[in-house]
Amino acid sequence: MASSSEESKEKAVAEEEEKGVISPAATETAGEKKASAAAAGEETKKKQKEKKMKKVRMPQHEVDRIMSYKHRPLTMPPGYKNFSKELLACFPVPVDQLDDYWARKNKIHDEGAKPILEEQERIRKEYNEKGYAEYWITDDEDQAATRSRAPAPGRRRGRPGVTKKHTGGTKKL
Repeated sequence: MASSSEESKEKAVAEEEEKGVISPAATETAGEKKASAAAAGEETKKKQKEKKMKKVRMPQHEVDRIMSYKHRPLTMPPGYKNFSKELLACFPVPVDQLDDYWARKNKIHDEGAKPILEEQERIRKEYNEKGYAEYWITDDEDQAATRSRAPAPGRRRGRPGVTKKHTGGTKKL
């Protein structure tokens, strides 16, 4: 009897696989894969945390650039309802919905400006306290080794009718 029940289980699993249904055995392996992926994700997070962080003084021109940002709401020109019908037809929404349209646009605009304003406030506070502002960078020796260098001196563009030989010389065509 035990053999007939095992055969029926195997048939059921085979039918489920044909239909595309996941068997319990397959879910166990998928769960194991998820666990191993989560462990790999934790390892990468640990590696990122191991990166050396370094606090660097922000250059004055950068402080000036951030502090010069002034948030202004988006507005329609005054008297836009008196524009010609041809001009009003060019707007993305009908005239009676323009106020709602601009309110939505301003909401999106304000959300986009929020991180900039927060950074500006942080820099203003730090600048008033210390007389300078700082920010964090990663101090990675690996990145220093792979930095790109300036191009080699000399002619960079090929001249028409001249090809370069592999030996370093040139050949006129």
